[in-house]
Amino acid sequence: MSREHLSRRAFLQLLGGGLAALAAGEHLTLARKPPARDIRLRESISALLRGRDLGFDLRCVDPVDATEFLRIDHNADRLYPVASAFKVLVVLYYLWYTPRDEWWTDEGSPAYSVAVYSNNTLTGTLLQQVGQRFDFFGNDIQKFNDFLIFVLGMENGLHSWNWPGSVTEEQTDSRFRPSDERFVEVNGFRYRMENLFTAADLARVYAMLINPDAYLPDVDIQYDAIAMTRQLFAIPATNYPSPIERAFPQGYTGKDGTLPASDSAIGRVIVDAGIVEVGQSTFIISYMGAGEGEYFAIGFLRQLA
Repeated sequence: MSREHLSRRAFLQLLGGGLAALAAGEHLTLARKPPARDIRLRESISALLRGRDLGFDLRCVDPVDATEFLRIDHNADRLYPVASAFKVLVVLYYLWYTPRDEWWTDEGSPAYSVAVYSNNTLTGTLLQQVGQRFDFFGNDIQKFNDFLIFVLGMENGLHSWNWPGSVTEEQTDSRFRPSDERFVEVNGFRYRMENLFTAADLARVYAMLINPDAYLPDVDIQYDAIAMTRQLFAIPATNYPSPIERAFPQGYTGKDGTLPASDSAIGRVIVDAGIVEVGQSTFIISYMGAGEGEYFAIGFLRQLA
């Protein structure tokens, strides 16, 4: 399907569906008049999230071209700690810039360990391995962020990956340092925290993994890298299912992350984002909880399911 055809299709759907004006911090975008079940879903989610300081983005999409049939979100463009959910981008980065015949993705490899077991030390190793391939200015964190910005078209990136023992422990990118512009807001208070993304950022990543042509129109797309990234992040961690996996056992391709309350000014952080299959439908779910904890996150996702 050509990019022109996709563009026209998306444009006509927007004309046909329009934008519904909803409560502050939430909106619902439909490609047609909303059926009763979609209205009930929106009302249920709105009731569950009302007053909650968390980011949420739900999209029902075409599994081939990622055309949206439904979107419901809550604070989707507000910044929250991304925790380990960004590692899907690290693995994609490694595969994107590593020659195909040099890929190492078997069990026990750094890429496998980061994707399936969220290995923190090897996350820095992957960032360094790719960074060493470039001789232009910047440390490994800055080069990774340049990939996010200039190749994937994202607006947010890492300030640091300072896990003890990681080869990137001392590296930072001042473009994304905590500041008066980069903060998390909870209960009316602002907190400067590391590595902030939005729920919409993460949802867009998975939409791009479904249909890179629609999201990366001017990029020399590495399709094999995208396909392998999806394959790795569809492998379940046998001893630790993510919150979305626990709510949607039918099938999940994604990455979660947590910050313990002891390491977070806003309490426990739960993040999860990915692609799920429900019957004949494909959904993208992005959840970024700020101090809510697993009890609420899993309960909310199960009610959503």
